[in-house]
Amino acid sequence: YFFSALDTMKYSVQLIMYIVTSIVSASAIVVVTKRLYHLYGFKWPTCLIFVHQGSVAVVTWSASTLGYTERPKFTAFAIMGGCLSAFSLFLLNLSLWYNSVGTFQTFKLLTVPCIATIDYFYVGKRFTMPQILALLLMVAGTGLVTVDEISMRGRGLIFGTLATVLTSVHQQTQKRVADTYQLTNMQTMQVYCSVCAPWLLGFALCMDPVPELLNYDWSLEQVVHLLASCFVFYFVAFSMVGIVNAASPLVFQVVGLLKVILVFVAGLLFVDSHCTVMQTAGVLASSLGFTLYTFAPKEEAKTQTHSETADGVGDTEMIKMEQHLVDKVSDDT
Repeated sequence: YFFSALDTMKYSVQLIMYIVTSIVSASAIVVVTKRLYHLYGFKWPTCLIFVHQGSVAVVTWSASTLGYTERPKFTAFAIMGGCLSAFSLFLLNLSLWYNSVGTFQTFKLLTVPCIATIDYFYVGKRFTMPQILALLLMVAGTGLVTVDEISMRGRGLIFGTLATVLTSVHQQTQKRVADTYQLTNMQTMQVYCSVCAPWLLGFALCMDPVPELLNYDWSLEQVVHLLASCFVFYFVAFSMVGIVNAASPLVFQVVGLLKVILVFVAGLLFVDSHCTVMQTAGVLASSLGFTLYTFAPKEEAKTQTHSETADGVGDTEMIKMEQHLVDKVSDDT
């Protein structure tokens, strides 16, 4: 019991560290990339995503080559997960391009119920009523804080919907790949970024004015900002993979909502930002949702989860088979 309690405490501390790293690094990457875009006139967003993913791939491959981590197997399932990651990022870019900021943010918020739906029907997770109420409060509250206006266009609706669904499926697949093949966080990043980067390079060649990038006059400050964004993105990716692998994609989405609210509140406290009545109500609703989700009773998965059926036989059936073999051996002797 003592060692079990220690393992539980170690897991909790590790998850908290992932969450803190995610919030800090995600806020830092926004600051660095905004300076790169607005201060230095960088206008190649898909190329930047490719550079970020490629830099993580280089770091993880270097670590495995030097023997710090074991090189993962690039199975068909893992490669499919990496492809899903690339296409979800591509569709998120298209959603932002064809939608207003408010509409784009709304589609991002819809990722939470989409992942919860996949959890219920595919993973077999049961949700209690307090959990459902908490998720609704968090999503609605964050929407009141961040969404000012919604304008729908045909292409924007299609790309936004596809981005929401594919992002949800990608994160669920990542969790499944890591659990199935017992991948560490570094191994997961190595597989996903190695598969994702070539796809993003192809998307960048189609979407961004690459010839202008080749003729771009780089200064030392711009190079430093670019390298800084790659450095920060490593921690963004590491914390994201850590939360998804250690907890679940739904927990990662909840952390994302928490980050949005914390950044908004920090702006009110330190930058003297303006806050409307609706935004105040959103902060209160989100805070209530976070508190309720933290302390809400949680139900276990359905009696036969997907992990049981994936290998054809669940734990209960394995125990029955082992007992049957023991009885048979006893009868023979």
